[in-house]
Amino acid sequence: MKFYIYLILLLNIVLLACNTQSTENKSKIESGNNIETTTQLDSAYTLESIIECENYNGLVQKYGAENIKILERKKPNGNLISNNAKLFAGTKNEISLFWSNPSKDKKIGSVEVTCDSLGNYSGKWHSKTGIFIGMNLNDVISINRKNFTISGFGWEYGGRVVSWEGGNLQNASIACGFNNLVKNNEITTEELASFTSETEYNVSLPAIQKLNPKVNYLMVYKIAEKL
Repeated sequence: MKFYIYLILLLNIVLLACNTQSTENKSKIESGNNIETTTQLDSAYTLESIIECENYNGLVQKYGAENIKILERKKPNGNLISNNAKLFAGTKNEISLFWSNPSKDKKIGSVEVTCDSLGNYSGKWHSKTGIFIGMNLNDVISINRKNFTISGFGWEYGGRVVSWEGGNLQNASIACGFNNLVKNNEITTEELASFTSETEYNVSLPAIQKLNPKVNYLMVYKIAEKL
């Protein structure tokens, strides 16, 4: 009789251990998924947080002088001047900064991030609005809560947002652009040509909707102070 009691107890212990292990594994998997999602939109990597540093000194305090690369050029009189800088230069989280008054205390005017020519980007930077490099057009429309206008493709500033048309992003001090990469024959050559020019197009255009292009350029800027 005692043997059967011990056997039942042993089976209960084994079952309890298996259930505990299963729960632990599930927690690890769920935790891993959460970490992956959180990393993509890590609040420490918003472009707006760089703007909040105000100037070069603020950047040094937050990120360290060793992570800031000042880019200089020569003026006609021979003096050096810096219009912009790089944060985390040469890394996947490289950011371009532009000064609003380079000759004075280097106040930050804007910051921007782009992907490579193939649309690849592995950095963490994004806007606090939720827009990030690689986000598709329809998701940006959802954030703006309204269709907006972009410039036609095929030139230097092709695919850039021209106007948020009074949508949710109208006063967000943010600009972005989209690529026209066709990877899986989403649209025909004729359809692509229908919005390839320096003309402005509303993103409700059927051919643009069909392509559903992705964000390849993101900039956050500070409104210029009135004198």
